[in-house]
Amino acid sequence: MRKIWSKQVFRIHRLAGLLAGLFLLLISATGSMLVFNDELDEALYHSAYHISPGKNYLPLQQQFQAVRQLVQPDQPYLMATRLPQSPDETTIIRAEYDAERKVYFFVNPYTAQVVGQRGNTDYFMGKVLYFHFSLLSGKTGAQIILVMAILLAISLLTGAWIYRHAFGKVLTFRVKLEWSHRNRRWRNLHRILGVWAILFNLVIVITGIIMVQKVIDSRKGKLTASKEIPTNLDYDRLVTEARKAIPGLTVMGVRPPKKADAPVRILGHAGESPIWGQFASSVYFDNKTGEIQKVAAIHHAKFADKFAAIVPQLHFGNYGGLPLKIIWSLFGLAPGLLSLSGFLIWYRRKFIITSQRKSIHKGSLITDK
Repeated sequence: MRKIWSKQVFRIHRLAGLLAGLFLLLISATGSMLVFNDELDEALYHSAYHISPGKNYLPLQQQFQAVRQLVQPDQPYLMATRLPQSPDETTIIRAEYDAERKVYFFVNPYTAQVVGQRGNTDYFMGKVLYFHFSLLSGKTGAQIILVMAILLAISLLTGAWIYRHAFGKVLTFRVKLEWSHRNRRWRNLHRILGVWAILFNLVIVITGIIMVQKVIDSRKGKLTASKEIPTNLDYDRLVTEARKAIPGLTVMGVRPPKKADAPVRILGHAGESPIWGQFASSVYFDNKTGEIQKVAAIHHAKFADKFAAIVPQLHFGNYGGLPLKIIWSLFGLAPGLLSLSGFLIWYRRKFIITSQRKSIHKGSLITDK
């Protein structure tokens, strides 16, 4: 009975891996690139991110107004996704038309001049991100990615069962790669990679499923246009009040209201662990009176909010500096390498070894005659 059970688990493992194989190669490669998304994007579009420093920043509302004039008469929802963190940085304001279409404007904070703009899929890393989560095809692509992620989860869990007795040997380096041995090289590589990367892969696939599900949820039904809700509040005053409300707050962004009764949010971080992200804490203001409605520091947040904050950091390794990003990027290739080695193991057993056995069988029949 146990032998039959093990055989069925192996079949499920093989089938799940083969079905998801090609997608895993592509998602694995793009995921490893996205670990360095910020660094690569800033290097490729340096002129949009950096300007010559001036004397004093202009009011944030004036910077918003500069973008507002460019997007008339559509009036999409505007939010500051990143405020300058050094004298030579631009303010980045995003115009959100709907779940699919977003345009980023890079604004000189000293002159309110827009020095660059681009759509969410008009630049290299934007295309990589869009491919990684939706295969460049919106909701349908995201649904395919979700299915592939579930298949990967099944493959990982069944693989853990199949190789459960090999964990000790692999982790103590008693399983050799044996690259020169044609019959063992891919099998041993598959086993070693699978064991060493099992925990990492489970973290990546679980967080990936959560993030892709959010992408799908954002595209449910018809795409509805996002409209700006006008407010006359002084955003710079709100930033100052937010810093008083949360001592040590580094303000990263401003999120105006999306609905008539929604608040204005000032977002940032206040010395929390990087694992919570750059928008870990926020202060909510009434969009008419400017009075503080709520102070939401991450340490006092509910478990669900903390979990939501930690998911993207775990998925992309954005919490341990460059050394961790390098490790994350290398480990991020593991699912693709596992799918490749798994395919080669299957191909060898299915075609090469079977063909050799048939040849041997034919030869023995001829000898018998």
